[in-house]
Formats: sequence, structure tokens, C-alpha cells
Amino acid sequence: MGRRFCVNPLEQLRHPRTMSLPAYRHAPTPCATKDNARVFQTKLQGTPQPVEPLKTVTNDQSAGRGVAKRSDSGDGIREDIQRQKVVDRATHTPPARVDPEVLPFSVTFINLASRKDRMEHMYTTLSDVGLPAARFEALTGKDAPLSDVDLYWDSTLNSQFDEKTLPTTLKLSNGERGCAASHACLWRAVAQLPLDAPPLLVLEDDVCLREDIVPWCTAMVEAVHRGRSPSQRKLLLYLGAHVAMWRDGTRATDEENRRSASEHNLEAPALREAAYLWYTSSYVIWPAAARVLVSALPMDAPVDCFLARMILTEEISALVSQPFLAWQEAPCAKGDIVHTNAFKPNIRMSNSLRVALAKTGNIHAAKSGYVRDLQPAPKHG
Repeated sequence: MGRRFCVNPLEQLRHPRTMSLPAYRHAPTPCATKDNARVFQTKLQGTPQPVEPLKTVTNDQSAGRGVAKRSDSGDGIREDIQRQKVVDRATHTPPARVDPEVLPFSVTFINLASRKDRMEHMYTTLSDVGLPAARFEALTGKDAPLSDVDLYWDSTLNSQFDEKTLPTTLKLSNGERGCAASHACLWRAVAQLPLDAPPLLVLEDDVCLREDIVPWCTAMVEAVHRGRSPSQRKLLLYLGAHVAMWRDGTRATDEENRRSASEHNLEAPALREAAYLWYTSSYVIWPAAARVLVSALPMDAPVDCFLARMILTEEISALVSQPFLAWQEAPCAKGDIVHTNAFKPNIRMSNSLRVALAKTGNIHAAKSGYVRDLQPAPKHG
């Protein structure tokens, strides 16, 4: 088989309604094989403009007790953005508009070649908020090498946080493997960059963006740069997610996640550290974190569950914007990924899951709507 490329080749954001945003150069390199990493590289041109620093306070201080303070030390996020520290909503004003040509991060969105509708959605969304980005053509399950993504996963840990599910061994769907391989491809690209290179904002093509995402994301990235030296930036900055548990052990509720994802919630964002979370529709990754993730490949779970485990065990850390700067338009619906899980028998399935099951031939369960009618999960081996 001849060498194939990770992208066809990467295109800059070009659309009649899009601003002139030629801020990045993109160089695809061959896909991953046994001896060849599947990567593309993105290089930011220009020097970032200074952005008003994020003021951080503890949870008690954010309620009006205490004064915000930060350390100028470069050794560790826990000094500048400590565990459970948040942006001081009482004293912080929204940052000024940022020139998109000198952002301190680069941007790409993942999009299947077959989903032209979602590509158009992203072009419009990115244009509306003034965010320059490159399209990354998503891999399919057939493209996913075993060196990046395994065939099976154990849902035992995940079931401790998703109480609707049961611990078991599941076969990853083709969609899950393709999605995971696409993210792994981007991690390899970022891992090859110098440690002090700008981070990459990774977006999936069903994401919705808050209108002021550019200045707020810029301010958050700059805060991380002030708080941690390049080699210590082993973290992901989630602009949106579904949080299961915060680092202090507090369980997040579905209502809290829905409120954070509301397009009408325009509060000044806070930064809070999560211990376990789902979704990969919008996160910023630094080279130091990418190197940790690449060293842990192959993934033996859906990509969000793989990341959640790495975060829970503190191989990397996760900061989450509260409220979210980005959210999925319709999580688990209208997509191309069949999500594998073993649900408890008395759980009634969502409409999106029923549609997905019908597509895969599980007609009886799709009609009944109950998990107890699902066919048994395949056994490993």
C-alpha cells in the first residue's frame, strides 16, 4: 500500500462570508504507519499581543471573601491557577477584542469528507466569531491503526461516573476508532512542536461557539502561559465538556452542565479543574501534554474516556471554562459515531441512540426503547 496523507491536504479557512484570516502555514506529513507518525504541523506567525491577565481567586474568595492574588512563578499551574481557582467575576472586565492574526494559539476543526453540511456550519460559525482555523479531514475506522487505537475497551472505570452504564468489555465502533485516531493524529503533530510553541485549539464540526470566544480563550491561554513554564504545561483547557467530577471530589450535575452550555449564559468565564469529564468538541492542547498522550498510545477506550482516565490519574490536568465558551449542537445526535456502552436494563434510551441502533440492525431494541432489549455485547477474544 502506498503512503497516504493525514489530510487532503489541509486548507485554510476560505469562505465568502469569512474574513481575511491568513495567519497560519500548514504542512501535512505522511500518515502513521509502524514507522511513520501521522501528523500535520501548524505554525503560528507573528508575536501575540499582550492580553489583560485573568485574575484568579479561590471558591470562597469568589463569593466575596478575600482578595485575588496570583504568583509570577513559572513552576506549576497550581501557583497561578490553583486547584479550584476561578476568574474573579466581580473585578474582571471582558478583555478587549483580539487581532485574529496574532492569536497565542492555532486552531483546527475535524471534519469527515462526507459531512459537507458540517463543514459549511463550521465555516459560518468561525466567520461569525472571527476565528481563523484550518480544516482537518477526519479519519475513519478503517484508517485507524492499532498503534493508535485498540479494538476493545473496558468500561469499568467509566461506569463509576456514568451511573446508567454497566462495567464490561466492549468492542469500539468504527466511528469511535476513527474519531480517536483523528485526535491522535493531531496530538502527534503538536507533540513534534517545540515545548514553547503555541498550543492548538481542537474543534469538532458540531460545535457551537460563544460570540466572545476569541478574547476569552486568548486570556485563558495567556494565563496558563504565565502560570506554567513550557515543560510543565501538561494540561488541556476545555472550552466545553460534560463534567462528571471536579478535582475537589464534587460531582457535577446534568443541570450544571446544561446551564454552562446555554448560549444565553454570558457570564464572565471561570477556570475550574476537573477530575473526570466527557466530550472532545473543544479543547486546547500544549506540546507538553501532547507528548504525554502520544506516549500513552494506543487508546484503549473512546477518546473522551481515554482522556478522562489520564486526567483522573493526573498524567495530565484539565481546566474547564465555566460557563462554557463552546458546546456541542446536539451531543450524540445527527452524528456519524455509534457510541458503545452497556446500559443498565431499566434505562430508557434516548431517541438518538435508538436511531443509531436501528442503523446497526438492532431493530428490536430500537423499537422498544429499553436497554434490556439490546443484543449482548461482543466478548473480547
